[in-house]
Amino acid sequence: KESQESDNPVEMLHCNSLLWEILYELYIHFSHQTSAANFARSRKNQERLSAVIAYTEEHHAEPVKLEEVAGALHLQVNYFCSFFKKNTGVTYLHFLNEYRLSRIYYDLVVTDIPLKYLLEQHGFTNYKLFRKIFYETFQTTPGLVRNKKMSE
Repeated sequence: KESQESDNPVEMLHCNSLLWEILYELYIHFSHQTSAANFARSRKNQERLSAVIAYTEEHHAEPVKLEEVAGALHLQVNYFCSFFKKNTGVTYLHFLNEYRLSRIYYDLVVTDIPLKYLLEQHGFTNYKLFRKIFYETFQTTPGLVRNKKMSE
């Protein structure tokens, strides 16, 4: 079936809030600038993080390797991991999984695409791992999210 937009503004708000939460976390870590040197460093960090977000949005459906992400920024893997964690408070893998989850949740709410295909479209290859982190994040299962949408 073709995907359909949800008419439920609460569901749309929840999906959008997940994306805004990621942006908020990134913003919070760059709001304290005390000197010109810190400002320049912060500006460079913001540009790097923007590049990471753009890379993630573009490649989230593929198997993403840290070497590729770090290479896109011309950084070594260890430095990239340290830089990302220091500036966002989460690991890149955590960020990537949260991004993928937010996209899957949105698609569960607004489309009728089977979960199997959603996992493929958004880069999850391990169903058990997906189900575990989905439940940890949303305290529900993908099936219940979809059933709730259908019952409305």
